[in-house]
Amino acid sequence: MGDVIVYQTIMSSSDVSGYDVTTGIFAAPVDGVYMFTVNTCVNAFYATIALTINGDGILKTTHRDDKYNSCYTAQSIVPLMPGDHVCVKCAGACKLVTDPYRWNTFSGILLHSESGDGR
Repeated sequence: MGDVIVYQTIMSSSDVSGYDVTTGIFAAPVDGVYMFTVNTCVNAFYATIALTINGDGILKTTHRDDKYNSCYTAQSIVPLMPGDHVCVKCAGACKLVTDPYRWNTFSGILLHSESGDGR
């Protein structure tokens, strides 16, 4: 699969985000069920992206718009163990556009912790 897309701006409500802005990889801090959301914006072209866990694709989608700048969202809910790596990769062409009205984003939330520590 292709290159990892690195999202360099982090907005986190906790001190334990697990996301590395230099590599574009999220490392699960605790075992549990997580939901990940990827928003991609294209400019009169298309983007094929994949959400991966430890290098294996779990979600792959192509977003295309021939005339306008459009954004598309994909989500996946997955169980993770501590240290599992999640990232977004280009799985083909990735002509993404970012401007004041269109942002490419990658977010994750822990829905349910299996560790029993209350997180």
